[in-house]
Amino acid sequence: MTTTPVLDLKNLRRMASLSQKDLADLLAVDQSQISRWEASPDGLPLSLVLSLSQVLGLSVEEMLTGTELEPDLAPRVDLDGRQGLERFAQLVAGVGTSFDGLTERAAAHGLRGPAEVHHLIGGLIRKPRVLMVGPFDGGKSTFVNILLERRSLAVRYQPTTSLVTVVRHEDDRPAWLQAPMTDWLAQNIGRQTSPSVLILRAGFDVDRVDDEEHVRDHYLTAGDLDLLAQVGTHGADHGLEGAAYGVVFLDAEILKVCDLIDTPGSDASDDDDQLSEVARQSAHVLVHLSPPTGFMSASQVSYLLPGMRSLTPYSDVPAVDRVFLVASHAHAGISDMDLDEVLTGGAVRVSVAMRAETDGANEPGDDGASAAEEQWSPEQIRARMFAFYDSNGRGPSRGGALLQKLTVLLAEDLPATAAQHLANQLTGAVDGFVEQLGRQEAALEAAENASSELPDLEETALKVEKAVKSTKRKLNAAINVRRTRSLTALHEAFSRRLDVVQVEKLIRSKYSQKAFLEAGRGDENPKKAAQEEVGGLIVSQLQNDLAKVLERESLQFGKELDNELDALAISISNIDVASGSFDIPYDLRGAFVGAALSTATVGALAVWASTLGNLGAYIIAAQAAGWLSAVGISLPAGGATMTAAMAAVGGPVGVAIAIIMIGVLLGLMFRSDWEERLAKALVKGFDKPNKKTGKTIRDLLQEAVTNYWDDTRSSVEAGLDNVIAAHRAELEQFRGLVGDDVDTAAKRQARRALLTDLKGFFQELLTAIRISRRLI
Repeated sequence: MTTTPVLDLKNLRRMASLSQKDLADLLAVDQSQISRWEASPDGLPLSLVLSLSQVLGLSVEEMLTGTELEPDLAPRVDLDGRQGLERFAQLVAGVGTSFDGLTERAAAHGLRGPAEVHHLIGGLIRKPRVLMVGPFDGGKSTFVNILLERRSLAVRYQPTTSLVTVVRHEDDRPAWLQAPMTDWLAQNIGRQTSPSVLILRAGFDVDRVDDEEHVRDHYLTAGDLDLLAQVGTHGADHGLEGAAYGVVFLDAEILKVCDLIDTPGSDASDDDDQLSEVARQSAHVLVHLSPPTGFMSASQVSYLLPGMRSLTPYSDVPAVDRVFLVASHAHAGISDMDLDEVLTGGAVRVSVAMRAETDGANEPGDDGASAAEEQWSPEQIRARMFAFYDSNGRGPSRGGALLQKLTVLLAEDLPATAAQHLANQLTGAVDGFVEQLGRQEAALEAAENASSELPDLEETALKVEKAVKSTKRKLNAAINVRRTRSLTALHEAFSRRLDVVQVEKLIRSKYSQKAFLEAGRGDENPKKAAQEEVGGLIVSQLQNDLAKVLERESLQFGKELDNELDALAISISNIDVASGSFDIPYDLRGAFVGAALSTATVGALAVWASTLGNLGAYIIAAQAAGWLSAVGISLPAGGATMTAAMAAVGGPVGVAIAIIMIGVLLGLMFRSDWEERLAKALVKGFDKPNKKTGKTIRDLLQEAVTNYWDDTRSSVEAGLDNVIAAHRAELEQFRGLVGDDVDTAAKRQARRALLTDLKGFFQELLTAIRISRRLI
């Protein structure tokens, strides 16, 4: 038998993130044979080396020398933009060092200061998340590996990725994950060396990777990249019961400017679809990859549209500029002309679906939707479409334009807008803080002049609690009304959209030969296109109808909430004064926002928050700052109401329409009255339950409405409960400042000195912001 020089088979296998069984299957040998070859690499047959070269995509020279040739495709990441943003953040975060113990003193007196400012800065400069979605054969993991410039994620043609995999830079490990690690994790993995991979169960929130308690609650196991290949891929001998998420820490230039999220294929299984759906709710940048064959098919467009609509805002960068629609596997056998036809046809289909969403859905005189649709014209969408193919050094590749556009967005455009946004939000936050300091000074003066005979604390607290409960009842009643109105509007939308006559009219107007010629689709078969697309269009229309309803009802509820909070603030102030106390400098809205917007889901309060203007003035509760900056509700201020509403209804349907319509439409296309028969079949299909869940699309959207308003109720109640607790804490603080004894006088003097230092801190912060603006 002819043998070769020693080849490190085990290391090559690990580089490709393959298990021994994976490699054995690919080489058509027994796993035991792979084990023997790895143990005795000097006995490798030459035929195996040639097979390995094909399977691993490496030349024989690369495998024997242990080196990899420079890939055809590699991202060129300019770090200046990100580093400039971080320098700006460091400059403003460094303010206040001249004030001894200011953070601790402020916390001891129940006042907000440097700690909250630092929390806000940390939230607002978080790296954008780039989400990879598409069918199982779309090449998502291959593209991620190109961005990483290494083979870190397992790649096969069959469905591979079974976890939502969050990939972060190794320097972004939270402190508790660095050596020496927190005890519970070190004991679990039996070492102090930090793992590269965490495996977590369903329910994990990708926004809370740094939260040790949250990670521990969802923890399953940890290890190195081999572990990801074992439990994060599909296969009979793979997987770990309950595993849903993987968090990976690697050293790659691209990870210095973003986090990457790889997802299971959108059509591999229902469970994979649900995982992908959860992940895309946190995305700032969306990359959809699918092969040229079937590119932007009806099921893909139906799955994609809600994600494009509800893409988490990032400063003032339009959503269309943060979407990349990629025809993957675009090998050299496909001509540039053919590929252009694929991409142009896909752009037309996406644009048609986008515009069809709003057909008949606008209120009289409402031109907002038409203005928003301009960014989703076929020309605009075509500019967001790219070809990709990694030849791995074995011929021409495609994707240079895609990598250049993506890296410029991540490394230059987004950091620049984030820096400007950070400056604006910090300025607003300072305004809010300074206003509170003025009230604190007035209250301190009142405490010094107040009688030492203060009213009973419990009696005052009970009166405040009673006032808050009255407000809670009114807002709960308002929520019930809004939920009923939303469900009624949804029922009306179903009646309008699923009327057979109207569906037939839609088909005849949009799927005639004349309409296709006008839309630039003259080479397509209208009947076939109608069969594939109309169901998805109606789903998109219903989602858009519902999002508009929720937006409208949420805005109305927001006005009711504002009125009730204003009235409650007056009531509490009157209670304080009438009880013989002075007007406590109590920030009711800060207390409400801090708790209400820190719940897991907030419903209509997301829309309400997006109408508040510069949220820096409101984000003065530490627990709220991270949430708001993470979900992007404040980016840009006032411009996210429809995004917030669409996010609530984008997920429930997913690709359900593609499942529901299977088998319903067969045999209709060869009849002269096909439009009418197709319309009837579609309407019937919408009442067909999913085999796994037993629910129809109507059920799913009704559940979305109910959950939306239930979440609203929970958030409002959490906010109002915190109003009670925060008022009591503030009252107790100021009771301790009333009196003529020496100790009390010393407390007042210490608080007065603290207020002076805080004003100095905020003045320095404003100066730092002005200087930093010149730098950015």
